[in-house]
This record gives sequence, C-alpha cells and structure tokens, in this order.
Amino acid sequence: WWDFAINGDARPKYNGNERVLHHYAGALNSVVLFDRALVAREDVWLWRLASCAAGGPLTTIRPSSGAASMGWHGDPAKLRRDDLSADWGLGLYGHWRNAGAYLVCDREVGEWLCLSCDVVSTSAPPGARCDAAGKEAQVEIAPRDAFRRRVYLQPLGLLMTVDG
Repeated sequence: WWDFAINGDARPKYNGNERVLHHYAGALNSVVLFDRALVAREDVWLWRLASCAAGGPLTTIRPSSGAASMGWHGDPAKLRRDDLSADWGLGLYGHWRNAGAYLVCDREVGEWLCLSCDVVSTSAPPGARCDAAGKEAQVEIAPRDAFRRRVYLQPLGLLMTVDG
C-alpha cells in the first residue's frame, strides 16, 4: 500500500487518499516473494503474486522516453503515470533480480500457468490435466520476460539461468 497523499506530483492540490498502482517498491517486494515461491513450489497464489509484483512497475515506464514514473495514478479520473520518478532504480533491480519464465502446474484447475511466458504446445491430449501428465510431460514455452535468460520448471524444481 502506498498513496499519493505522501508523495507524487498531485500532492499540493490533493484532497483525499489515492492509491499508487504499480509503485516501484512492488518489484522490490517481488524479491522475497520469488524466494519464498521457490521453496513453497506448490503455492500457485504465491507464484501469481510474485509475478505481478515484479511486472507491474514496468507499466510505469513512459513509452515515448523510457523514463520511469514512481507509480500509476489509480483514481479513475486520472489513470496516468505520475510525473515524478522517485527512486525507480530500486524497482528495476527488483524486476531484474527474478525476471524469467516460470512454468507452474496449477493443481486446482489442472492447467499449466506460464508466468512471463506462453505455453506453445504440450504432449498431453486436449483437456488433460497438468498434474496427471507426470514429470515426463513435454511442454514447449516461449519466454516473454524482459531478459529471456531464466526459466523455472516447477514440476522438476529446476531453475536454469543463461550467463553470458
């Protein structure tokens, strides 16, 4: 939770409490969330939370200049990036630290959850559950993260990183 009553370009004319969406600190929070998810491999909710925390702050980067904003104004009347950048470099670190493609089997619904990636194909027949496929299942993914250098396969507990 963060708000523009404390920081942001609207502070002097502000008359209420407005949430900052995708604050750069969200990416910092993702560091401990991913660390915990790697230990609690079956916690799909935690995987989703970590992925959202890491990726959300990227929406505050201005497409025209590449400059970052401290956050996104959540007031329905505004819905824009804040004019101030704050300490966004910390947010970039948080995103960089765990950027990768994460393939997780959601046992509740029986489907593959591909975080920062797309499932291209699987060896399982249509409608087959990911948890019934076993470790011999073949799944092809296409990474969509910012760096495309890390892949995690949750059923195997395998984290692979390309150095270079």
